Amino acid sequence: MKSINLIEQGGESCRIRLYGTVGEVREATENEIKSWHRRVRRVRSSKGYSIMWENMKMVRDITFSRVEPVHMGQMTHEVWETMSNAEKPIA
Repeated sequence: MKSINLIEQGGESCRIRLYGTVGEVREATENEIKSWHRRVRRVRSSKGYSIMWENMKMVRDITFSRVEPVHMGQMTHEVWETMSNAEKPIA
């Protein structure tokens, strides 16, 4: 299970909870490594980057089976109501 914070077009924030399964650890392909390094390049100068991602070689495939909204009272009520009435999918 993983919770993710989404920012709706109007600047409203909401959270979703993802459910799924994680595959076995395997060696990353060259394309996966390059793609990941592009995503995290903004934090390249941080200590966390060198500890966690600089020499990333192993990955796991993730398959999500379900997505649920996380309701936090009145704070998210209007956001989820707007999203559930929208014609476009959330992703």
